[in-house]
Amino acid sequence: MTSSVEITLWGGLTAVKKEVVVDTFLPHPAADAPAETFFNALSACRSTSHLFSAICGHYLGSRQGPKNTQSPYAFHYHNPTEYHITEVVVLKRRFVIQHEGFVFRVHHQPEHGPAEPDFLICVDRNIDSIFSFHKVAIDRINCSVVHPRALQGTFRRPVVWRMSQVDGNYEFNLNLLQVGVLLQAIVTPNPIPPYRTLRVNCFLHSRVIRTVLHYIIQAQQIPNSNITVTAHEPHVRGVTLGKCFGFRLDREDPGEPAAIFTTYRGRYTWLTA
Repeated sequence: MTSSVEITLWGGLTAVKKEVVVDTFLPHPAADAPAETFFNALSACRSTSHLFSAICGHYLGSRQGPKNTQSPYAFHYHNPTEYHITEVVVLKRRFVIQHEGFVFRVHHQPEHGPAEPDFLICVDRNIDSIFSFHKVAIDRINCSVVHPRALQGTFRRPVVWRMSQVDGNYEFNLNLLQVGVLLQAIVTPNPIPPYRTLRVNCFLHSRVIRTVLHYIIQAQQIPNSNITVTAHEPHVRGVTLGKCFGFRLDREDPGEPAAIFTTYRGRYTWLTA
């Protein structure tokens, strides 16, 4: 594996760079993705509901105990709690059509056996079909393998939000099971919402995820410790979170993130009980 890669929109992996650069929202990985890995299983997911189903299925399967690995019909389950999110970034596309999408960097810390290489999961809210009269908002999922270095944006698609901070003084403990439950909790009230410019757009979706992630991480801090969880928002000329060419499009119901957080906690508690 190279020490760093650049991820492009239409291609796969291009020339080696000095840093790990995410130039846009990730493409489908190559057909020769490592077999028998969680990355390989998740690479087939194309929506948040599909991703949650895969993560939940593997989690419940992993709790059933070891399987007979000698059997030709044995299926290996991966435990999503062993796959830790070490970094979450928001990329802002700033030309032609402005857009915001998330990239989660996943690091495998197994109790037994070898660890998988780090990989990225991109969550990108978009329109299902530009030719449909009733446009549907779809949360597309893409995965790609990268070397474990800090994610950097590019001039066309800079990083405008990052958690956790390199110099953050708060506890950051997030795993793939939590991410899957969070994404499913967001679509629970309305699983197939229409895509509207002033509502259910990528900017609002980005803000909801950022807000609920903040709630989750803040709840992990030691009670009465006075630790305030903050994300790093690099100053990038010409782009602002939640805005499209100067117009704010991420206005939300103040109670929506709190309701999603409540749904998230209920589902996560039920799954892990």
